[in-house]
Amino acid sequence: MVSTTIMVERPQEGHAYPVQRPVYYVSEVLSESKVRYPAVQKLLYAILMTSQKLRHYFEAYQVTVITEYPLADILHNPEATGRITKWTMELGALHLECSLYHRVLDLGDPPRSSLYVRVSLGRPDGKTPTRRE
Repeated sequence: MVSTTIMVERPQEGHAYPVQRPVYYVSEVLSESKVRYPAVQKLLYAILMTSQKLRHYFEAYQVTVITEYPLADILHNPEATGRITKWTMELGALHLECSLYHRVLDLGDPPRSSLYVRVSLGRPDGKTPTRRE
């Protein structure tokens, strides 16, 4: 199973930092063949699936993808092949920003309204896979 959560972040009176609220949740139970994808391919598939289903959000906002994987390195890897290259080309047209999950709390001086995509890779047994899976 892969899932993404679209979060919007806006300043709110009485709060020191902008408030994040979920806007949309997308998930998909993976087919037997997709379950065997390496974690990086599942991550890219989840972002691609979300961008296709919610194209209007991706076109209207600057989207930041927050994940524990170094997504920017993956998207800009010149040695990538196969599905990763194909999906990278499609995602490249969206001008995504990438952020590592541990930097979410480092808000700095964000724009007035920001849209974030958090990606989760889950397993049917409900456990979260480690980076090595």
